Amino acid sequence: MTAVAEGTASSRPERRHRKPLLQSEQSQGLALISPTLAYALILLVAPIAVVIASSFWTQDYLTVDRTFTLEQYRVALTEPIYRDLLLRSLWVSLSVSFFTVVLAYPIAYYISFHGGSHKGLWLFLITIPFWTSYLIRVFLWKVILGYNGVVNTGLMQVGLHPDRVIYAETCRDADVLPLIEEGLHQKGLGAVIGEVSRLGLTASRRLQVAAEASGVPALVIRRWWTVAQKDLTKLPTAASTRWRVLPVPSEVVPAGGLKRGRWEVELVRCRGAEPRSWILEACDAQGRLALPSDLADRQDQAQIR
Repeated sequence: MTAVAEGTASSRPERRHRKPLLQSEQSQGLALISPTLAYALILLVAPIAVVIASSFWTQDYLTVDRTFTLEQYRVALTEPIYRDLLLRSLWVSLSVSFFTVVLAYPIAYYISFHGGSHKGLWLFLITIPFWTSYLIRVFLWKVILGYNGVVNTGLMQVGLHPDRVIYAETCRDADVLPLIEEGLHQKGLGAVIGEVSRLGLTASRRLQVAAEASGVPALVIRRWWTVAQKDLTKLPTAASTRWRVLPVPSEVVPAGGLKRGRWEVELVRCRGAEPRSWILEACDAQGRLALPSDLADRQDQAQIR
């Protein structure tokens, strides 16, 4: 008896043809994203790694001590101002993230399931506010740094025309002192003014030598935001003079409005001179500081006695 089976499958497995490696979809996808990946690694990951490594180092002016230390983290965690700023930043970020999700989720749901053929238009309309924010920032920078902006207006009030001022800003406080020293090497400048929170004896000596060599005066303003930075202002320096400037109440005028500012200017230390103090008013139309009229015209207290 013979039986014939029709439509049976062959037991020999079929041989699949494999594409070359460079012609596969996975390889082509990796080749497409590799430039972007390299860009992200070089310009995003590498700077973050440098910042993390620098957090374990210390720096004094131009000298970087690469000895491993946790001093930076100790200051950040123990100083009240840093702790308050960290907690405030976390609270603001969490609040903004929560409200962003609550407001954005319904819009995203509607566009995804009910947008139809107008999804592109909806996405375009949503991104317009981001462009507006960028334009507003550009406009505000123009208002601040423009020819008739806030900075130039203030400079002109103290007698410094914008065409005669070179303004430079650094990302780190440690880069300010090298920038001041570079400016002191340029003999065509009338003066170099910088603002720092730390000025040691070595750094001030370098600035003093550069100022004496070029004849360009150097004015370094030492500001402080924390108690630790305030203590740093008491460190000795190699400067020829040391001043302390404090605000004092302005003159009482009959009519309201903006009053002329006053400061108490105290000469704390000077080579070959004794300490003195003056009360000065803001610049006049000629850009000159002056003694307040009620103080300049009063009688000498020594003669009264």
